[in-house]
Amino acid sequence: MNELKSVVVGLRLLYRTWMTVALTLLVSSIATAPVYAVDFDVKGTNVDIYGYAKLMMIYDTDGTVKTGPYKGDLIDAYDAPLDGTTLADDDDFRMTARESRIGVKTKTDTQHGILETDIEADFYGQSDMATSTWSNSDVLRIRKAYGSLTRGSHQVLAGQTWSNFMDLAAGVPSMDLAGDPGFCFVRQGQLRYQYNLRPGHYVAASIENPDRGLVANGDGQLFLNSGRTQDKLPDLVLKYFYANKNLTISPRLLVRQFDLTDTATDQSDSAIGWGAALSSSLNLGPVKFYATFMYGDGMGRYGDLGNVGGAGLTANNEVETVGWISVNGGATLKLSDTLAWTVGAGWAENDDDAYSGPDAVLTGNATKNAVSYSTNLKWAVTPAFEWAIGIGQYDREVMDGREGDMTRTQMYFKYTF
Repeated sequence: MNELKSVVVGLRLLYRTWMTVALTLLVSSIATAPVYAVDFDVKGTNVDIYGYAKLMMIYDTDGTVKTGPYKGDLIDAYDAPLDGTTLADDDDFRMTARESRIGVKTKTDTQHGILETDIEADFYGQSDMATSTWSNSDVLRIRKAYGSLTRGSHQVLAGQTWSNFMDLAAGVPSMDLAGDPGFCFVRQGQLRYQYNLRPGHYVAASIENPDRGLVANGDGQLFLNSGRTQDKLPDLVLKYFYANKNLTISPRLLVRQFDLTDTATDQSDSAIGWGAALSSSLNLGPVKFYATFMYGDGMGRYGDLGNVGGAGLTANNEVETVGWISVNGGATLKLSDTLAWTVGAGWAENDDDAYSGPDAVLTGNATKNAVSYSTNLKWAVTPAFEWAIGIGQYDREVMDGREGDMTRTQMYFKYTF
């Protein structure tokens, strides 16, 4: 029996090695080509059609994910299956092109300033027809849809785009739309005012769409009493951003209000949540470093992909906010003009005081802490074509002590236009 098991393991290793070699040869055989963006003018408006087609190949080991809004095509450390559950020990291979996207940008010089718009979509929308059995008919979903007017140093933006609380300049380059814990990832409707001190240097204030965040996940309810939420006030974000040739730095502040009602007694209460973030990137030529630190009480979905809703009702029907702290960082080493190697890691933790004591609001299913480590190698074969391979290790612990982990290996082929 042991000899048979050794043969099976050997065949698996041979198969994976053969696949890696074959795919690498495929990349090398693709003909070089320039980037062909569609750019034209219509009655004084410049129109730019852009996007990319991307095939992602994914192999999960020691656990996998097949549920949730993305059905496992997009995951982070909070999705790692808990030990003892159905998928905790499974291996799984899949291929998807859902991240492919298309967008349209416009730019018009008006008497009131420069008017710009951006509408962008990808295929991560949910649908019962999105089955791999026969068609993989994933649905187009809105990513960004906004307009901005810039006049001198003043800019006003209205629509849906990245939250003002984010700092994309400090984001560690990842293999897909997810990343390691501890990096804010929110896109939503907002009204933003920005004052440009100079190019790459500004202050901004925004009011943004309020949302409590998750109250349940694949493991069950996250709050002892989810109650009924009412969004009465927009979230407020203040941001400062500075950049020069080698350095970026951005402190941010978030203030939000929770209004919750116990459905059994109809008793209501409210509380203020807040969050602070500081992020930076440092470019030292062949090496670029990234770092983000976040801390708050009631940050909720701003902390990391909606992991916790930020606040819940206690046994006395009082709103109690959940504390949060996280660190995210990494580095990219430029091996050549076309080859770059990135390593990254992230750690995030919810305050376990929200799980025990008189002010408890969380169940044992809520995440206590999440950590992951990742690395990837990206090769710009041509200006239009990129190939990458990477691996990530994801671990998490929930409030009642259960733990889970998994490993994901990825490879992609990406053509940009």
